Amino acid sequence: MANGKEYDVMGYWDCPVCQTKKIKGTVRDCPNCGAPRGKDVRFYMDGEDVRLTEEEEKKKGKGADWMCEFCGAYNSALSTSCTSCGAEKTTKSYFDIQKEKEEPKPQPQKPADAPKKNKKFKGWIVGLIAVALLITGLVWMLTPKTYNGTVKDKYWESSVEVEKNTRCYESDWSLPSDAELDKKATEIRTYRQVQDGTKTETYETYEIVGYHDEAVYEDNGDGTFHHSTKSVPDYDYVTHTREVPNYVEEPVYDTKYYYYIWRWKKDRTLHAKEHGDVELYYKEENLKDTERYGEKTSTYYVKFQRGKKTKTYEVSSQMYKQLKTGKKYEIVVQAGEIQKIK
Repeated sequence: MANGKEYDVMGYWDCPVCQTKKIKGTVRDCPNCGAPRGKDVRFYMDGEDVRLTEEEEKKKGKGADWMCEFCGAYNSALSTSCTSCGAEKTTKSYFDIQKEKEEPKPQPQKPADAPKKNKKFKGWIVGLIAVALLITGLVWMLTPKTYNGTVKDKYWESSVEVEKNTRCYESDWSLPSDAELDKKATEIRTYRQVQDGTKTETYETYEIVGYHDEAVYEDNGDGTFHHSTKSVPDYDYVTHTREVPNYVEEPVYDTKYYYYIWRWKKDRTLHAKEHGDVELYYKEENLKDTERYGEKTSTYYVKFQRGKKTKTYEVSSQMYKQLKTGKKYEIVVQAGEIQKIK
């Protein structure tokens, strides 16, 4: 190669008539059968960089071959008439012919195939059916339903917590006003980030580290190729260093208090349960001076029989008083709860 300079190199072609291979691009007729090269010829390189001589450069002229529309032979750009049949020069060049070859030809339409069973489509159908069934079930559950039946039983349950005043040992960053101090100490309450100078950090970047020349070959369209070079960047990972802040954890100290304090703590739960129309009450005991009643809860239930089925519903205190054991009612149920009594 000539140190990055531009020049023309030899190309080759194959005879489509007798199949002779690797004929020099400067030779216009097949040396074996004498057939001129025509539209079925395509120029190529064979991995060699054979530079044209000055005589070959002058002989080939400048520009792509043109094809005779009468006999189909390729002619030099220097020729004003076909060297095979004498017809006048036409405008269709080697590159025009190659472009026509590359254009896709319309394909005959095939008859439509019978639709195939789509497994994915089946899967979608099954999924949609499952979702539809789920939605239907939810709608059914949330739709109000009317039932006729008899109240078989009703009862309530109550509970109350008993709390005990207990001396507890605790610690905190502040001392409650009603606490009895045992001791206090300076301890780490938290940590904070503090800059302690800088440190050297390495990092990598992907960048250009140099350039190299690459050969480029362009088809001249006359059996030769034009050689040139282009500068191509070389990339690689490059390690750099930089100074960044160096942070350390620094403890933050505070005063912690250890103390005794009286707290109401849950000790036990008292339960009560009654059937029928007995008024709600909470179980009681004789409490000590250090005890008291805490949170109270109550729940009302009704057993409703419709046909052979019996279902227990949780109801409000007002509905509990309204319903009487042994009597028949028409109830409206929605989402598992009695909404209305008719």
